[in-house]
Amino acid sequence: MCDFVLYYNHDLEAPAYQLIAAEIAENDEYKIIHYYDEFAIDIYLLLGDPEAKTIAFDWDNTVGADPVFFSYLIDRFRKEGYDPVICSLRGPGEGNIEEMYQKLGRTDIEIHLTDGEPKIKYMQRHKCTVNLWIDDFFPAICKHDNPLLKQNKIDYGHLPMLEQPNPLNIDNKQVIDKFLNDEYEQIICDKCMNTFFTNIFNYSDTCVLLEKRALGLEYFCHAIHEYGLSQFPNVTRVGLLDENDNVVEQKPYEELFDVSETEYRYLYVMEKMEHLSEEEAGVFNELIKDLDWKDEAERDRALSMVAMQFGKTLRREIELLFNYYQQHKDYILWDLHGDNLMKKIGTKDIVVLDPFAINVD
Repeated sequence: MCDFVLYYNHDLEAPAYQLIAAEIAENDEYKIIHYYDEFAIDIYLLLGDPEAKTIAFDWDNTVGADPVFFSYLIDRFRKEGYDPVICSLRGPGEGNIEEMYQKLGRTDIEIHLTDGEPKIKYMQRHKCTVNLWIDDFFPAICKHDNPLLKQNKIDYGHLPMLEQPNPLNIDNKQVIDKFLNDEYEQIICDKCMNTFFTNIFNYSDTCVLLEKRALGLEYFCHAIHEYGLSQFPNVTRVGLLDENDNVVEQKPYEELFDVSETEYRYLYVMEKMEHLSEEEAGVFNELIKDLDWKDEAERDRALSMVAMQFGKTLRREIELLFNYYQQHKDYILWDLHGDNLMKKIGTKDIVVLDPFAINVD
């Protein structure tokens, strides 16, 4: 029975890939496919520089999922003159390196902990060129527009909506004028008010207008931009207003990473969503509400439960958002729970919305 599906699709059948392919041919628990299907793939084999010697293994859901097999692969690569390393999004604290060495049963491999920084950026900063990336989640390696993905024939499907010039075809000036003239009917939803501290207005049959008086959604937008996430609603920022209803000209994310609170109101148009059922919200409250209070092992167990019940993509995007929080905890708090995960109305896909609160201490 096959337990792990690996993906490789590059014009060059590089020697590093051939080594793995030969080993997997003898292993019934693994198989390699050569077409992109994010729902079928467990681990990606992404070719970087075929002349380089570094082989970068991910830890969570990769080496950590089968340390015996990957320890054997590490030895095989070494025998052929490669330099295998572990490269993980985890941070340097909480005994992560000790845990990895203990589970792997050896300490003779270099471990890089990027602390949430995209791996390719981290490795480049450390003057390390990678031959082959072995990882279960490619957004952890690089952003969606990095040439590495195109070279490995990964069709990411779309640009993150917030990076497109105007994803919902909004006339920003017209929307602001109508908003200031009270032409949008306010939607009263206690759950939204208590969860997002946001005024919500009916924009159209398919979209709502949001009025935010805090920067939490801007941080979320920035995390989407940084990691190229996909599990979020279609949304576009319309503009900013000051206390006198004047439009404020400002570049995206300009107010972030500052301890002061915003003085402006942020307007967004977002596709209409529906809340999770009480049962579904309860599951997420149990698993992810207090991720920031769990140790690494407890977090991994909780995220693994998310993957089992709701899919690997949502699990890894929540993990990336948590890594983003860890990087910027001087400015934001972890605030993801059952009420700020929602469902797309058409597909019923569960998506994240507004997972951060502002740290005002």
